[in-house]
Amino acid sequence: MSSRALPSVILFLIASSVGSAQAPTDSAEARVRGVAGCYELTVSEWSPADRNAAYHRIPGRIRLDTVRAALGRGRVLSPNIAYPHHGAFPGTPNWNTTGDTLRLVWSNGFQLTIVKLENRDSVWSGEAVAESDDRPIPPQPLPRARVVARRAPCR
Repeated sequence: MSSRALPSVILFLIASSVGSAQAPTDSAEARVRGVAGCYELTVSEWSPADRNAAYHRIPGRIRLDTVRAALGRGRVLSPNIAYPHHGAFPGTPNWNTTGDTLRLVWSNGFQLTIVKLENRDSVWSGEAVAESDDRPIPPQPLPRARVVARRAPCR
């Protein structure tokens, strides 16, 4: 191969790798657009009872935006939980989706609420887990609640 042909080969390899890397990104973006929107949430009681329940009151209606959340942590989720004290933590609330799983995250830096849902027949259902930096010794089971999310019109 001549030295003049080498830059063309390198350019071809770079262009080929950029094109192939773009396809998964496009499908991920399509999945995000397909899931984004507004949802009505039904949340059961926490079990065991959550001693920090005020910090884990999941909103009854949410909006999943396509805009990236701060610090690259998924996409913007609103509204935030109405925390009694200190209600801001960078990059939260946020959401992301992988395959048929949807993950919602709220945090004020001390209390963390994670919801994992799976899509079954156009209804997202799964479980919320209430985590906290205020853990008793010995550790107790984390409070959990059933969650169902149904698409709703955005207002």
